[in-house]
Amino acid sequence: MKKKIIYISVLVLVLIPVSIFVFSSDAHYYKGDIKNCQNCHTQDGDLIFINTIKEAKYTGTESCKDCHKEVYDAYMKSQTGHSMSRMTPSNMIEKFPQDYSIYDSSKNYYYEMVRNGDKFYQHEYRLDYAGKVVHERLMEAQYIIGSGTNLRIYFYNENGMFYELPLTWYVHKQKWDMSPGYREFNNNRFSRYVSSMCFSCHNGHMFQLENANNRYKESIHTGIGCEDCHGPGELHIRQIKDNEFSDLPDNVLMTVNPLKLSPERRNYVCLQCHLEGKSWALNDKNSWFDFRPGLLLNNHRSVYTTLKQTKHTFNVANTGSRLFMSPCFKDSHGQLTCDFCHASHNLYEVDKVKFNRQTCMRCHPIEGLPMREARLTESREDCNKCHMNTVPASNTLHGVVDTDHWIRINSDWDPIDWYPERHHAERLILVPIIDKNDAGRNLRQGIAYSEYYFTEEREKYYLDSAYYYLNEGLKKNTSSIYGNYYMGRIESEKKNYINALNYLNKAVQLDPNYADAYYEIAKVNKLQQNINSAISSIKEAIKYKNSEASYLEFLGILYYEVDSVKQAFDILNKSIKIDSQNPNVFFVLGNISILKLNEPNKALEYYQRAVYLDPDLPNALVNLGNTYALLGQYDKAEEFYKKEILFRKNSTNALVNLGKIYKMQGKINEALGLFSRAKSIDPNVRF
Repeated sequence: MKKKIIYISVLVLVLIPVSIFVFSSDAHYYKGDIKNCQNCHTQDGDLIFINTIKEAKYTGTESCKDCHKEVYDAYMKSQTGHSMSRMTPSNMIEKFPQDYSIYDSSKNYYYEMVRNGDKFYQHEYRLDYAGKVVHERLMEAQYIIGSGTNLRIYFYNENGMFYELPLTWYVHKQKWDMSPGYREFNNNRFSRYVSSMCFSCHNGHMFQLENANNRYKESIHTGIGCEDCHGPGELHIRQIKDNEFSDLPDNVLMTVNPLKLSPERRNYVCLQCHLEGKSWALNDKNSWFDFRPGLLLNNHRSVYTTLKQTKHTFNVANTGSRLFMSPCFKDSHGQLTCDFCHASHNLYEVDKVKFNRQTCMRCHPIEGLPMREARLTESREDCNKCHMNTVPASNTLHGVVDTDHWIRINSDWDPIDWYPERHHAERLILVPIIDKNDAGRNLRQGIAYSEYYFTEEREKYYLDSAYYYLNEGLKKNTSSIYGNYYMGRIESEKKNYINALNYLNKAVQLDPNYADAYYEIAKVNKLQQNINSAISSIKEAIKYKNSEASYLEFLGILYYEVDSVKQAFDILNKSIKIDSQNPNVFFVLGNISILKLNEPNKALEYYQRAVYLDPDLPNALVNLGNTYALLGQYDKAEEFYKKEILFRKNSTNALVNLGKIYKMQGKINEALGLFSRAKSIDPNVRF
């Protein structure tokens, strides 16, 4: 039911400063409540911005086009304007057909990008020793992240959840290769989903589903939009087109112009994406999409970097922290802003060298420069050449050519060395770049260490650091929802399950709708073999997020363990309707079909899907072979046992089962040879 909207009416009294008034916002119009509205606006100097509230609606970049066509057209050609796009023949810049397949030796897969009509696919395959294809999988490349300046990474959309594909086009090198991190750390194949943190900067504000994690409402916009720098457009459009809010004073604004913000807030518009750090902690119940231009970034999140900084490496998304180290920024006392050197709308073509030189000379007039000490004649024209190190195209981290914003003398003398960035021998000490000085500082630092431990390096040092800061923080704030949640997860990692449950239960007492906390409680109960308690907890999680496929998978497996076959079968089938790319769910459904329901033909369908999605899933090929053997199709059983042995030569189950088929067929010597191999691997194996 649509609620009645009460429009604002503000009385301006003579001789009383407008800044003392409490303004009602749409958050209170919708609720019919205009009392206690201190948090309904943002004040910056004499200016008051109303569209910084969470309830102000995003209207999309297209809604700006009619009134701001020149700016819109120019911006859409900028890098940020098409930071994400659909993959179509019209925007293709890659080389087709691919010269050669890209091989990943760590997992023994080949990859190629192929075109079929107007659609593009990434083809994964594996070869046997004779060069015959023994596995292949095809996934459509539906979306691109990357403007085409540095690299283009590809994604597919699975019911509102986006997954990265293994191949990336590296623009500077004009070549295909494994996606960033896939060769250096782990080839996630087709299972690496795009988190809300990633999307918040690579595609701007998106609308998340409330009943699932990291899923988004259809249809999504593509590209960083106007509202990511100017704030939600709803109130501005209502003011301009519908003539609402006409009685407000001139200093009460319905949209944010960053140029009107104070230097700190102006920089935060950019730093929401250009200050990634090593780890982070969102404040209170903020999501990655809750920051609004005009707000203070440290009220939204805390960002942490390493205590030790080096001249030799810098990350693409950390230009802000490097700028903070520059004498230019320090001597400006925080007044130097990003727009001093950068233009966001791409309105005018400029000679970059000349523009950069003129920009520097606004603070460093040529008369005061020691020109005789210039090392290079051309450096007199291009200040950046000596003072801002640039990564050469031949030595990029993940294919991104970038400029170091730590402005300093002779910066180009420092060679770029990415090895310490990838393989640091020393333990990283995390320190805040942006943070609030309040009672929650230790809690946030503990959360930052927790996130680093869970997502980057599972080393005891980071686990212990997380525990220390969370413990210190909870001494001052026992009612922190997220402090208790993360402490529960850390205690679980330390195998202190009773303590873990105490903290996690405290988290759901403080927030009874906290689905992720119920999920963690269920996991701890399962570790303690309290299956019924685990089932109760995961049901609570599903009550609040009933389309979260991982929750449904967990519940289905729990039902299977307690022999509630029908419930397990139904729940797991519901899970694959949401996420049809999870091989483990298909594998469990195959087990249920063959072992509990006595439906071998149905089991074949599930097992075949499981090995298509992941040929390395433990026991999937063996169980597929077993099912064919049960149906009397021994040639097919032999095929999959052999494939299992090809992929995992020490698979005793495959060796024994293939030996049994050979024995039944009268191939005694072959059977004995396989039995002997199995026995040498596991002396306890039984035939």
